[in-house]
Amino acid sequence: GEAQRGPKNHNWKGGITPLRPKIMKLQEYRTWQLGSMNRDGYRCVECGASKCYLAVDHYPKSFSKILRDKKVTTIDDALSCEELWDLNNSRTLCKPCHLKTPNYGGRAKKE
Repeated sequence: GEAQRGPKNHNWKGGITPLRPKIMKLQEYRTWQLGSMNRDGYRCVECGASKCYLAVDHYPKSFSKILRDKKVTTIDDALSCEELWDLNNSRTLCKPCHLKTPNYGGRAKKE
């Protein structure tokens, strides 16, 4: 059968989308990603791959650690959190290299 959506789903949390995907949809996030890719020459900084799917991650300080340390709980907090948008804390990775990172997709190992 089709998965239950909304209040009938066992995972329903009152209609609150987690903050992480909301931040990642912001124009500011896209601008940060493009700034990093442009600086890195649209190549993976780990293996040098180009002309492939590229991702940008927060490094050396992870996205989740910034949110925790700066107590970012709202979009407004995120927008005013300079550390989140700092290009010195970013790197461009190809998908295989990104998948190897310890915090890929928010599976942050305690730092």
